[in-house]
Amino acid sequence: MLRVINIIPQFQSGETNQDSEPNLAVNPAQPTDMAATAFTPAPAGSFAPLYVSTDGGFTWSTRNVVPGNGFVGTSDITVGFATAGGVLYAGILDGTTTDLRILRTADFAGTTPMTTLVTRSNVDQPWVVAGTVVAGPAAGQDRVYVGNEDGGSRPQSASVDRSLNAATAAPPAGFQTIRLEQRTTIFKDGPPVRIALHPDGTVYAAYQRWASGTFPNLNVDVVVSRDDSWASGSNPFTALVDPAAPAGDGIVGRRVASGVFMRFNAVMGQERLGADLAIAVEPATSSTVWLAWCDRVGGIGGTDWTIHVRRSTDRGQNWSADLRTITNAKNPSLAVTARGRIGLLYQQFTGTRWVSQLELTNDGWTTPAQNLMLHTALANAPARQFFPFIGDYVRLLALGNDFYGVFCGNNTPDVANFPNGVTYQRNATWATQTLLNLDNLTPVAASIDPFLFRCIEDALQVVASTDVGGVWHTIRHDDQSWQPFFGDVKSVESNDPGHFSAVGCAGVRDDLHLVGLTDTGGMWHTIRHDDQSWQPFFGDVKSVESNDPGYFRAVACAGVNDDLHVVALTDTGGMWHTIRHRDGSWQPSFGDVKSVESNDPGHFSAVGCAGVSGELHVVGLTDDGRMWHTIRHDDQSWQPFFGDVKGVESNDPGYFATVACAGVERAAGRVVSEQVTVPDVRELKSGPAVNMFRAAGLVPAITGTNTADAWVATQNPDGGTIVARGSTVSIFLRTGPQP
Repeated sequence: MLRVINIIPQFQSGETNQDSEPNLAVNPAQPTDMAATAFTPAPAGSFAPLYVSTDGGFTWSTRNVVPGNGFVGTSDITVGFATAGGVLYAGILDGTTTDLRILRTADFAGTTPMTTLVTRSNVDQPWVVAGTVVAGPAAGQDRVYVGNEDGGSRPQSASVDRSLNAATAAPPAGFQTIRLEQRTTIFKDGPPVRIALHPDGTVYAAYQRWASGTFPNLNVDVVVSRDDSWASGSNPFTALVDPAAPAGDGIVGRRVASGVFMRFNAVMGQERLGADLAIAVEPATSSTVWLAWCDRVGGIGGTDWTIHVRRSTDRGQNWSADLRTITNAKNPSLAVTARGRIGLLYQQFTGTRWVSQLELTNDGWTTPAQNLMLHTALANAPARQFFPFIGDYVRLLALGNDFYGVFCGNNTPDVANFPNGVTYQRNATWATQTLLNLDNLTPVAASIDPFLFRCIEDALQVVASTDVGGVWHTIRHDDQSWQPFFGDVKSVESNDPGHFSAVGCAGVRDDLHLVGLTDTGGMWHTIRHDDQSWQPFFGDVKSVESNDPGYFRAVACAGVNDDLHVVALTDTGGMWHTIRHRDGSWQPSFGDVKSVESNDPGHFSAVGCAGVSGELHVVGLTDDGRMWHTIRHDDQSWQPFFGDVKGVESNDPGYFATVACAGVERAAGRVVSEQVTVPDVRELKSGPAVNMFRAAGLVPAITGTNTADAWVATQNPDGGTIVARGSTVSIFLRTGPQP
């Protein structure tokens, strides 16, 4: 499942900054916690903003906690969470002095300014990667690496600032500057120094050696260094050595490509070129590492800017030929999932447009990769305010089997620009492709915004109970492979509610929710999070409800509008409903579904449910083998009667004993905004009018006589009005001849 989300919060709907050059951190210990950055200034004060989300990137706000607020906020800024403990680290160039600052906070969503650990002048492109030691004497220590081009070390300026225990120590928190470059350069190395960190302590660093040429026409070596013990020894990053002559030069640092041509600061699509580099290590083995960079294949007379992707399977000593090349593209970023799927994020210039794309491959491009277009927009708009236009880098991360990334682009609210859909928080009218200010009326000029995307594995998750009361779980991955074993759910929970006799499950916001019934009629709930961890205990659902309908014998679940809906049957044939809201709270009481329906089909013996277009559909089977259907609308009302499904089918298969439901929707092309356009329903019959409102995310309020031939005489607000999603729209119905 792919989701694209504009990061600009709704309260900043009026901003027109060139919010370029994004970066992203996702907390591995709590993936709902995210921090993002861009060239975004705070309107006042000395602290620049950090974008924060605590709900998995669905909504964002800002915290002005980053020191050095200049006209674009900070200059370069990157961020990274430690593997455990939730500490966020940042490497920035101060927006007022351009000095390097390495920062830290234990409360990424708080309002306390980040602590400065290191300050140094004449540094470019700090790139932060952090990890936490998981075992041994150093367990729990945060290891932090900040790749940078250190002007103070020129001409050998490719460097890493490293701390072996950065979480709590006073400044400088153990940071030391390590020089990577061991060869001569024409006067410096290139700005990008990228880091890949493996949990076993292997650290890779990639950099660009400016080997020869006259600026801006450069002949560049792409070099990889490695350390096998967290860069903790007396000679760090010296594990890789170039082959001896004539194959190489025998110097520390393995040259993956030598003498490739770059025209530094050449311009393509309003954007400068020259600092494109990425490296990623596979979680399954630190021996396999991926590298991407850009150069001009056509040399000094060429016009291209080409991405190259290569792989090493022996810890960086030997490298493949190009496995993927992409012409006229920049900002490559690589990540690898736990199952070995490679992701490549990049932005390609078509001659008139910038296209942000994510490629996914399970076999290293042996067969064509899956290509997901995230965004496309004209490259000549808006007019560039400064370099970089969209950014000198983007970022792609992998957690478990899921990808998270961030890119920048033109924010015009045009459905055609987002082939796989998008969500906006900031005010916009999609019908007229217009951004709106806070008043939802005043047009706002298009600008550059940061966009988050999440590519969550489309997997089938299966939960089953055994005849001895156990609960087991497995997965069918989107590459059609199955998890190699059933997982014992009870073994990862701290409590055992007893013998489970029935189970239901549903996906809600990328988590798997499991509801089980015990042979005592109880109802219990747990969650498998999208980072593959389980909630540590089963929760007793009846204990958080104010009423007890009795002995539950059948259950079904569905995810609707980011809430978990649970429908259960009692041994007396009753049907009951409750909700676990997105904030983790439960509806305070079980609702009696039969009590809100005008008919009673009889004793229900089996039930299924599904979310469809924001509504809960429920199908129940009675003990006479019939099938009945009802709907809970997104305005919380229920369809006023159970519908007899067999009554609308031309054949009768016989006695129905079990039932299951699924909502099947096409997600691609869907655009979600917190503002919606009211449909014009005047002179429509009441049924279609109400359905149009509900489909738009609005709540209809009906006055007048609602009969089969009633039609809408007036509505308030009028069609075409922009309102917040969830707003109420009043309609007055009449019967008789229509005008």
